[in-house]
Amino acid sequence: MISSVTPVTITAVRNEALSSRMGLTASLVLIILLIAKELAGAGIDSADNPKGAALSRAIDSVLNVPIVPLLIVLLLSVIARVFEVLQ
Repeated sequence: MISSVTPVTITAVRNEALSSRMGLTASLVLIILLIAKELAGAGIDSADNPKGAALSRAIDSVLNVPIVPLLIVLLLSVIARVFEVLQ
């Protein structure tokens, strides 16, 4: 049995593994950021001192910056997987 591995095949396998790892990494980072945002939101509600509430509010709003793009990446990753399964 003769098998040939071309550079195109190697690149395709690497790209698929890389995209899979990137989706997993983005999902894990998104989960961590959402947990931090939830904890910051809880700090806003339960802070007795105004400095703590202000810090929690600032952290809560700053975490929106990386969360929104990661949600978009997760959505695109899910759509790509669905199309992959349907083909």
